[in-house]
Amino acid sequence: MYGYSKYSWYSSQWWRYFLLVFLLDLSGVWLIGIPFAFIGALVWKFPIYGVYTLVMIEEVYKVFIGYARYKKYKWLKNLNLELQKN
Repeated sequence: MYGYSKYSWYSSQWWRYFLLVFLLDLSGVWLIGIPFAFIGALVWKFPIYGVYTLVMIEEVYKVFIGYARYKKYKWLKNLNLELQKN
């Protein structure tokens, strides 16, 4: 009953969700945050609060991508119904 089942965390496709979140965070940092910080500080010579604002643009990117994922409702599962099937 408490062993390995098709509804357990390990048997599910958890790695797909992990990979999606990992790539979302990784792309936000390395494709948006760090380049904007570099350009803002060394090229445009912004003060620290300007550079910080540029780095925070990465969070706006994550909100749009994350919201698109949220609206698909693939993350939503009724665990109560899944456990009753066993």
